[in-house]
Amino acid sequence: MLIDLSKIEYKGEGMSPLKKEIWKQISAKDTIIDVGCKQGWWMQDVNRVLEPEVYSKVIRIGIDPIDYPDRKGNGLFDVYVQTAIGSENKESVKFYKFDEPGCNSLLEPTAAFEETIVYDLGNLNAHNKPRKVTSIDEVRQMTLESVLNTLNNHTNLKTDSLYYVKTDCQGTDFRAIKSLGPYIENVQYIEMEVGLDVERPLYHGSDSIEEILEEMEKLGFEPIQFSSFPLAPQPEGELLFKRKE
Repeated sequence: MLIDLSKIEYKGEGMSPLKKEIWKQISAKDTIIDVGCKQGWWMQDVNRVLEPEVYSKVIRIGIDPIDYPDRKGNGLFDVYVQTAIGSENKESVKFYKFDEPGCNSLLEPTAAFEETIVYDLGNLNAHNKPRKVTSIDEVRQMTLESVLNTLNNHTNLKTDSLYYVKTDCQGTDFRAIKSLGPYIENVQYIEMEVGLDVERPLYHGSDSIEEILEEMEKLGFEPIQFSSFPLAPQPEGELLFKRKE
């Protein structure tokens, strides 16, 4: 599937007007899922847009293999599930960690990734250094279908309307979306991070943008916005999909 992403590219700064307009349409009966939520910065942006009567009733689910100290007690999520998301349930999988949480991944980084440099933008005299893995942890992995089944069966949460699902999984975003199983029929919008350099991917075995576009079309979604990350270590971007009418 060949798509000219330049036609839907957002080149502005900060959150796009399109996303804000979509978030304003979230209703009190909806559920928002943030996979790879880290400290919850993305959900902060969403919360600022929600109408007051929606803010108190919408279900916000945060999912990440790590429970960061600066996330605890910030009230951004109604439910927090500490797990990695993958194509199958496993008690233990490898999780590669870096000094920068935004680089953590289930996938082993490539040589291209380890050639990138960590810049201290707050200290121009700092000694910038190559990125490297700081530890390889063992974490639990679940499918999104299993997470939602557990919440629906053992809590009073009902996720009939998964209005918006966002993923930031460093190379495994599409695998996370596919793991929704039948729940994907309840999703209206999907936002995911994508690698843009097919020849030199950041992680071994990462999803390709071509595959993502083809498979998302099969699932009934079309891309409506694309944006790139100019400060990312390697070419990366973000795709926003909408369920086809």
